[in-house]
Amino acid sequence: MNMKRFQVVCKVAAVLLKILAIMALCMVVFGLFFILFTKSNMYFTIDVSSRSFIFFVKNHPTEAEENLAALILSPPLLIVSAYTFWRGSSLFERLMDGGTPFSFDFAQSVKGLSLIIMMMDILTPLLYSLILTIIMKAGHYFTFGLSSYFFIGLLLYIVAEILHYGVNLQQLSDETV
Repeated sequence: MNMKRFQVVCKVAAVLLKILAIMALCMVVFGLFFILFTKSNMYFTIDVSSRSFIFFVKNHPTEAEENLAALILSPPLLIVSAYTFWRGSSLFERLMDGGTPFSFDFAQSVKGLSLIIMMMDILTPLLYSLILTIIMKAGHYFTFGLSSYFFIGLLLYIVAEILHYGVNLQQLSDETV
């Protein structure tokens, strides 16, 4: 295996994830500033309809109600996304610096990130539905669905379990010798 090429790929991935983390935090800060302190026509949006496979609504919400729900939910989601990107970046930096992925600590970190990604994908439409239902003057709104992020998280979870299994095999091999 070409170690130099692997380190370059890890470096690029680490830098890209850090840029995404910083961009997510900037979106929170600048978005909230422009929405709350200027008279601009800016707002956050959350599109859960494109991934919904369960959906029911009584009295559709107004655009203002949808914007308010997105304003409440978007900043925490962006902050969790920034945290996820930053932690992913640190994992790539560990690999770039010669760290091994076959350690309990690394496998647990990957597993933790995978669980965060899956939970975010499950909770986003549920929280959006709850907030929108509370905000709506009359009616109910419920949507649920999974996006590709859930399946990315699931794949990362499987990778974490494979890494964990590799660590256990290495320990068994070390104890046998």
